[in-house]
Amino acid sequence: MGRALEPIVLCGRNRWRAGRGFSLAELQQAGLTLGDAKRLGVPVDRRRRSCWPENVEALKQLAKPKKRRRKAAKKKEKAQKRRQRAAGQG
Repeated sequence: MGRALEPIVLCGRNRWRAGRGFSLAELQQAGLTLGDAKRLGVPVDRRRRSCWPENVEALKQLAKPKKRRRKAAKKKEKAQKRRQRAAGQG
């Protein structure tokens, strides 16, 4: 049974297989931090040094909706704080 998101790695001569986790370079190119990866449940393999475009694209697609939700949540939180301050001053 496979995970929802598995990295693709090259093993041997032109043989691809499912990897143990994404490399830190792949996370960086996708615009994610290690903390973001943990929050999203993305497996990370710190030993890997390669960076494959297919993996970067998969990470970008995964992170898109999550980032939007986070921004919306922050915006909502700021609006609530403004309302509370306004209610306290009035």
